[in-house]
Amino acid sequence: MFKLNNSTIQVEKNHKAPFKRIINEIKLQAKEGDLLYVESELYYHVAKYYFWEDRVFIYGKDYKEIPNFTGKVLIPKQSVVFSLPKYPIKAYVLHNDLSYDMQSLN
Repeated sequence: MFKLNNSTIQVEKNHKAPFKRIINEIKLQAKEGDLLYVESELYYHVAKYYFWEDRVFIYGKDYKEIPNFTGKVLIPKQSVVFSLPKYPIKAYVLHNDLSYDMQSLN
């Protein structure tokens, strides 16, 4: 009986982060060629699933800083960037707190 109660409590208290809603919101705003930058490598694979795969990048980290347990072997070195795209291409930057903003260089 304890396991059932514990499982029920976990289901009621633990909520998944609203990745799908947030990324779909970004996807609706994004124009052709716009990019999605994630600040956390933990969000990279999820973002690739919900956004266009070839337009997702990890922003502001060195490839060497990414821990192996995050699926680093599946992250190409070209998917880690330090600079924003030049306008008219925009980057939607997904922050660690799941807020996002739109940025580009003039």
